[in-house]
Amino acid sequence: MTIEARSTMSDSTKSNANTSPGRVVPLFPLPDLILFPGQLLPLHVFEPRYLEMTEDLLDTSGELVLGTVLGDDKQLLSGVAPVQQVAGLGRLSRYQALEDGRFILIVLGIGRVEVHPHDGSTSYPLTEVQLIEENESALCPDLRGDQQMRLRAALAARGNTMTIGEQVSINQMADILLMLTPLTVEERYKTFAIRPLERRVEAVLAAHEVAPIIEIPELSSEEDGDPEFES
Repeated sequence: MTIEARSTMSDSTKSNANTSPGRVVPLFPLPDLILFPGQLLPLHVFEPRYLEMTEDLLDTSGELVLGTVLGDDKQLLSGVAPVQQVAGLGRLSRYQALEDGRFILIVLGIGRVEVHPHDGSTSYPLTEVQLIEENESALCPDLRGDQQMRLRAALAARGNTMTIGEQVSINQMADILLMLTPLTVEERYKTFAIRPLERRVEAVLAAHEVAPIIEIPELSSEEDGDPEFES
């Protein structure tokens, strides 16, 4: 089976969300899931109303909101479960149509948005979105430099092996650290939704300071190979 690329847009435009106020896009409520900007997330779509949503995405901009559903609200997913107010806006990047009608989607996170309910004629839910603008250049230079230094140190302490170049923003580093720090999904979402940016960065750093650092031991030569089981 073939995995199809959804868009032929250049890389420079793929990460930019349409900032028109009051836009309406499909809403895909998902339990305990947070879509971060820049994250590629695979989704398995099988429910009829979301299969219809996928077909519509292929004919439009491909933008949708992955809404986070937490706690007791997860019991309402068979209907239209309420989602948290801040969510991840994504764009369909690639897809695979399976022989039985299901889809595998790859969604690229392109921004944080506020979501507001919207009544429509589709079988799947819709939401009105407002992009949350975060201007890193507006930060005080001293604060920006201090947060950059502390984020880089925290990422190194968490065992991050990715190269963090000078072009990587404070926002991106904070999101990577938030994903790496062991938290409950409720704690992670609460931090994900904090505004403005400088407050969220401080909250991420504070969470990192108190969360345990889990070290994965290296296997010795005697431990390599197939595992043994006791009978």
